[in-house]
Amino acid sequence: MINNIKILVFLICFLLLSLNNIYSKTNFLVSAGISQPNKELSNIFNSNSIKTTDSLNPSLNVINPDFGLAYNITAKLIFDISDDAEFFGSFGLIKFAKFNFNLNNPLKNENAGYVESQTSIYPISAGINYYLIKNPIYIYGIGNLSYNFIVNTYISDHSKFALTIGRNNTDSRLGFSLGLGFEIPLEQASIILETIYTNLNYIGKSSNEDTKSLINISAGFRF
Repeated sequence: MINNIKILVFLICFLLLSLNNIYSKTNFLVSAGISQPNKELSNIFNSNSIKTTDSLNPSLNVINPDFGLAYNITAKLIFDISDDAEFFGSFGLIKFAKFNFNLNNPLKNENAGYVESQTSIYPISAGINYYLIKNPIYIYGIGNLSYNFIVNTYISDHSKFALTIGRNNTDSRLGFSLGLGFEIPLEQASIILETIYTNLNYIGKSSNEDTKSLINISAGFRF
């Protein structure tokens, strides 16, 4: 995972630096907000069961919790490419609270403990803002492609069975986002409000993996 992130960061930084030399006007945006996941995002094992090392009880059923709201933080570099369009590159973090995944032994139909885990998502994105209205409040459409690192960290397991899961499980997926933004110009900066739908695993998901998505609502400042 680390090597993949380094390569992507290098390529995007190289692209952004190249664009900075081509286009004179460059802006920086930083924002924060909340993210509402769909129910499939809590299926961190991409399966209804996990394996154990016990030959008499080879697998346990997983009861996925409903993820609540996460917080998100995003930083963007923005370049004008026409009067109505901008190119941007961004890095972000979406972090959920810790959740317990209850386990059930299907052979005896009894509780088999739980696993405590926390999910973080690191999207690296490139896309376009297209302005629809510029007076007095700017309204723009948002579209981007993103490479998403979905990191599930297993904090502890409380089961009498030894589970065959690692400490960290990372899924790398290509996704996309579509949204709408509002910009309120001020003297030295602008206030930004954005609502964005994100498909996290449009390309690269496994055969038994459902579509995982988020609705992101954020506010920030553009300088």
